[in-house]
Amino acid sequence: MLYSEQHKFLYIHVGKTGGSNMERALKQFSHQPVLTWLDRGLSRLGWHWNFQRYQFRQHDGANRATRVLPAAVFADCFKFAFVRNPWDWLASLYFFLKRKESHRHYQRVAQMSFPQYVDFEIRRNARHQHRFITDRRGRILVDYLGRFEELDSAFQYVCAKLNIECRPLDRISVFKHPPYQELYDECLKEKVRRHW
Repeated sequence: MLYSEQHKFLYIHVGKTGGSNMERALKQFSHQPVLTWLDRGLSRLGWHWNFQRYQFRQHDGANRATRVLPAAVFADCFKFAFVRNPWDWLASLYFFLKRKESHRHYQRVAQMSFPQYVDFEIRRNARHQHRFITDRRGRILVDYLGRFEELDSAFQYVCAKLNIECRPLDRISVFKHPPYQELYDECLKEKVRRHW
């Protein structure tokens, strides 16, 4: 998550939606407090004694921001996030985890077929894009929800809305994988449709 006090925005980074590239482009406009070891430790514990010294984690959701930022600051920010077609999103997660040896699920996922991975995620019930952008009651907390499939034009819309100039997004850290449509049979498609 990136917060900008000056430009009054809050970017919610939903994993595998082009967020690392967006963070690189927006970081120059975001609030980068100089933190002590104590500030970092308190942030990791989720304590927010001073929101200007709080370090958001990369994948903190909008609900976390409602607990850290004063209500007036949160309301004044333009809050935005990007989401992705769930069939494509799961394929991207799967191939990312199969290659990311430092990830805590690498050992397990590296041994799985794609259908096994889908079943694994359904059992865990931990990965949901909507949880990044809603409160606990399911109410949407963001002002703008862009689509990964229209990332470049949606990002330009955000930049225009914030009145900032950003260069086009880089396409760095893209894990190549077969077209997601090739990974699904009708049964697997339906599982994903029902769960996500």
